[in-house]
Amino acid sequence: MTTTTKHLTRLTPSDLAAELTTNTKTGLTAKEAAARLQQNGRNQLTAAKKPSLLRQIGHHLSDITSLILLFAVGLSAYLALTTDSDWTKTIVIGAIVILNVVIALYQEHSAEKALAALKAMTIQTVTVVREGKTQTIQAAELVPGDLILLKAGDAVPADARIIQSQELEADEAILTGESLGVTKTAEALATAPDDLGDAANYIFSGTAITSGKAT
Repeated sequence: MTTTTKHLTRLTPSDLAAELTTNTKTGLTAKEAAARLQQNGRNQLTAAKKPSLLRQIGHHLSDITSLILLFAVGLSAYLALTTDSDWTKTIVIGAIVILNVVIALYQEHSAEKALAALKAMTIQTVTVVREGKTQTIQAAELVPGDLILLKAGDAVPADARIIQSQELEADEAILTGESLGVTKTAEALATAPDDLGDAANYIFSGTAITSGKAT
């Protein structure tokens, strides 16, 4: 079942089904799935339109730190012109401004590459139960309330609350950096965790099932 609300970690499978208006045996109807897809949108990453290079540079030059440095550059240049002093301070401060902008642009580029890599790893299809039948759909068409069937070797297509599990472990290295598999369970938690990532009854998009089965 796809969702990201922490309080759902405390619900039993039957209460969870009631909360999400679904059925733990038959899943959603085709009509309801279509309506939720229309309401919630596709289960995929959407990149914002990239601004032009000049606009990016202008954005970084307009932050408070850059404005202070630019003021210092102007003041230093004025003093150099009016007092016949050297331009060392002006050049150094100007170089700092340029370096700050270059670093910011590089960080943005790295983030864009990471997003592109994550999108490239996006799962294309997933097995679900709808109208009581097991079927394969596009992962982008998953909606809240869908029953997802996962087994060892499967990549997790969306953040999801587990309602059934059998000797389940997941590789969450992409999120935590830990190489060891994480034991997962379908049991409701006594208290909701501060961080959803700590919930033993949740699996997360981009991770992988290393052993067992889950719904």
